[in-house]
Amino acid sequence: MGTVYKLKIDDQGNMAKVISIIRKFDSSLSMGEIKKRITENDYVVQYDLTHWDITEDMEGIDRIASFENLVSMLQNVGAAVSVYNEDELLTSELFHNKMVTLRGIRDEVEKDMDRESTE
Repeated sequence: MGTVYKLKIDDQGNMAKVISIIRKFDSSLSMGEIKKRITENDYVVQYDLTHWDITEDMEGIDRIASFENLVSMLQNVGAAVSVYNEDELLTSELFHNKMVTLRGIRDEVEKDMDRESTE
């Protein structure tokens, strides 16, 4: 199961709100680039949910929750969001199930690491 998830967004006339939300999530993308990707029906966001970053870890950032929050915020402003994994379009239910599975795997790995560090 690949862990890079990608978003396509259908322009529903709320481009300014959508761009603002995406820029808060990923400030490396310019407003022009985000708009171009939306209008060309290209992947707007690509995010590896299992990438480990020491700064994020120290700040307690949960990549899975952050990504789910991004999708939710976009949907809440009326954006039509399509989520892809391994270039497969995911239904809402499958997306949710994959997030639950990733959380379970992450939690098991953390338990194993804790157990090994105390042995």
